[in-house]
Amino acid sequence: MKVYQAKYNWMPAPAKVPLRVQKSLTPFTPMKWGWAIWYRGKTRTVCGKTVDLADVAERWAAMKAAIDARAVGAAKAPDRRTLREAISDYVTWLDYRFKTGKPSPLAAVTVEGYKRNLSEFGKFELDGRKFADLPLSEFGPEQFRRYAEHLSHRAPSSLSRIVATTHGLFNYCRDEGMMAQTPNYGRYFVRAPQSQVRDRRISQQKAWEPKDLQTIVAHADIQEKAWIGLALCGAMDNADIAHLTFGLFDQTGMLLDYRRRKTGLMPRLIPLHPMARQWLDEYLAVRPKPADASCKELVFLTPKGRALQRILPGKSGIGYQGDHIRDRWDRLLRRAGLRRKVKATEVCVVCGKVRPKPWAKCCGQGRWRTKKSMAAVGGPDFKGFRSLRTTFANLVPRGYSDERKLIMGHAGDITLDHYIERFGIEPLKKLVEDVWQAAFTAPLP
Repeated sequence: MKVYQAKYNWMPAPAKVPLRVQKSLTPFTPMKWGWAIWYRGKTRTVCGKTVDLADVAERWAAMKAAIDARAVGAAKAPDRRTLREAISDYVTWLDYRFKTGKPSPLAAVTVEGYKRNLSEFGKFELDGRKFADLPLSEFGPEQFRRYAEHLSHRAPSSLSRIVATTHGLFNYCRDEGMMAQTPNYGRYFVRAPQSQVRDRRISQQKAWEPKDLQTIVAHADIQEKAWIGLALCGAMDNADIAHLTFGLFDQTGMLLDYRRRKTGLMPRLIPLHPMARQWLDEYLAVRPKPADASCKELVFLTPKGRALQRILPGKSGIGYQGDHIRDRWDRLLRRAGLRRKVKATEVCVVCGKVRPKPWAKCCGQGRWRTKKSMAAVGGPDFKGFRSLRTTFANLVPRGYSDERKLIMGHAGDITLDHYIERFGIEPLKKLVEDVWQAAFTAPLP
């Protein structure tokens, strides 16, 4: 019997599990660069593929312990770090991005805009305490709700920028280990719907009528006429005019190859109207001497020879963008009788009533907000210099869809070389002629 059992109870050795099946059963994922696992919201690379599968788990245990230790330290950080310290570190990182362009480039005016929004956020007071003095762990729905109510008078687009800037600050704090996770913003402190931004812009009349354009030109000086001429040829805005250089003109001086600063390499070709070229030549004859080498190639300069747009130092240490075009345009509209003088009134923060006298109090709070109104005849105009870009688009006749895109810098679906090879630049010149004819149908006053 024993022999029988020894002979017939023999079992074959278990077959070895194929390597492909072993990999499918392991909690680790084989990636191109090695073994990885998803943990705490991120893909963690454990080791390379050459490491034996039996040793991967051991290495991951050591790595996981280190990650958990850092997470515990981050959870305690908000009790020690205040918003003031977090903003200081964030501004240092913004300056680094501006100087090095890494990990992505950032314009100087954008950096100063971030600083301004964060400074206002830190100065806001709740129950007698400034946000800047609060620990990061104390920010929650109540704080963001009160700040959203404070910003209720802002335009939808402005509110969206402030919300995005604040979210960026707390995302930075989370990534740098200052807090375990971003705070709960609640339902009030959110970006405005895009439809609300669009509807508000639709309600604003930003284009000029031909009769108003002629009135503006009649009151404009030599430099302002040159600005208007270029704007009606190529739908240029403040930034386009301020950063226009001599190297963008062709040999004839009647054609501009000017890529929009906002859209980068988007093709843009602008033929000049003879009258626009004449106005430009009149300005170049009296152009001031550049103040330094950085302004030498700029076409337009301030009376002191500086750039039209530059960052100026503010009283609180936060810079702001000085825009010579914006200021000159405001004075031009006043001379033309199309805009009234700025009127500043103080409004109660709580109930919204206008302050009747400098020493008056309201609601027992005594908190007032200065409200400025730049009203035209009949109401707000919303017509800065950039309104000439909208005016150009409105004056373009039918049948010039591709040409309008090429001149305005919207031709993402058009290859400039193919267009020029097929049609030349004559359709672009004809479009500019038609726009000028529509803008100045009657003789200039």
